Amino acid sequence: MRANIKRKNLKYMVGYTKALGKPNSALFGDKDDPKVTSPQARRLSNQKAMELMKLDDKAKADYILKNPSLVQKYPDLVIKPLICSKLASFNWRDKGKVSPVKEQACYDCWAFAAAGAYESSYLIRNGITVDDSEQYIIDCAVSDPPDNEDAGSCSGGLAVKALQHMVRVGTATEATLPYTGTNHACTNPATPLDAISWGFVNPDADFPTTAQIKEALCKYGPLTTRMRVVSDDFKAYTEGVYNETVASDTSGEGHAVVIVGWDNAKGAWLIKNSWGTDWGYDGFGWIAYGSNRIGRHSAWIVAESSLWSIRDAIHWRVGYQQAYNRIREHQKYSKSKEQLTKIEAELKSSEKTMTAAEQLLSKKPINKQEANSLVVNIDNHTKNLDNMTNALGGETLTTTPLSSTQTSTQLTQQKMLATQSQQQTLQTLSNFSKSMHDMRMSIIRNLR
Repeated sequence: MRANIKRKNLKYMVGYTKALGKPNSALFGDKDDPKVTSPQARRLSNQKAMELMKLDDKAKADYILKNPSLVQKYPDLVIKPLICSKLASFNWRDKGKVSPVKEQACYDCWAFAAAGAYESSYLIRNGITVDDSEQYIIDCAVSDPPDNEDAGSCSGGLAVKALQHMVRVGTATEATLPYTGTNHACTNPATPLDAISWGFVNPDADFPTTAQIKEALCKYGPLTTRMRVVSDDFKAYTEGVYNETVASDTSGEGHAVVIVGWDNAKGAWLIKNSWGTDWGYDGFGWIAYGSNRIGRHSAWIVAESSLWSIRDAIHWRVGYQQAYNRIREHQKYSKSKEQLTKIEAELKSSEKTMTAAEQLLSKKPINKQEANSLVVNIDNHTKNLDNMTNALGGETLTTTPLSSTQTSTQLTQQKMLATQSQQQTLQTLSNFSKSMHDMRMSIIRNLR
């Protein structure tokens, strides 16, 4: 290795690391899923992300206005991305906003990248170090509806699927579910660590530009990113700027790491790896811009603030999307296509009313006339949706044989799937109806 590095005049050094003695199955693990990383999926994810960030920005600005001393205690909350991104060098590790390096034991780098980005965001927004449970992510993380697929396992996964779960459900602490590096059934532990939004650095491109990654680092904090590794030099990396030309996004092994900063003099990103502290610079490394196809599908996550919250907005939006998706999915089993169309229209109309209510509550003081009008509208939507839901619960489901050769066992399975679909649809509609009631009560409390 060293002779090859010297012959090629490469700018990094290698030596013995624990990673050299491990199989690839204990070091890598990034696996793609086009359902989440396709251009269309990326754009849809970011549309929702930007809506949530607008709410958070407004809540943060209101809180800082009322508590101006907060800026002195948490100066990183008001970093200006466009100014910060023009700096010759910047990294969150030197600012004390990166959690300790950990060591993966199976094909689960994706879980460590997601946890690492979240832990840094929590530090930036709350000034507290938390220890996220990678084991929880492996065992329990599920992608957003309608896919509802495992984010991954000890056989590989995708970090952004874990980010979806963190925003929708939250995540557990290491103390609650310690890391074993093996697959287990989800035990549904408490998830006190919440996130409010996540998104791709550039939804329109597989590889964001260097400038876009820098700006996202400044605005959101450390980022999850994907890369490819072909040479064992990477396992043995100890210092310098690593640089390896990789032909494609399927060459070698897929790896997920956290980008925590940059240095233009080095022409490199500072990354946090998950191979223990004897790799690189105490577990960190410098990777040249563009090397190893690093930067692919880079993504950010924003932890919930302990000072202000937009969880109500997240809950009702998630509930709306789940209900809408279930109605679309249930069409294959329902005989009442016209009824489903009416429910779909009612959901869309309810979503507009809920958005208006959310905007009303963001203004202080609130307009009483507008508030009373919205309460009436929410009451009407809730009543309509409850009546439609009751009617849907009493319908006969479609269990027509899919083909003339379908067996009785297959027909029984189809009936079971139809019943499950009906139950899930009714539950999601009931959940969204409850979210509307909660919004109604929030308006009434603000009127007092």
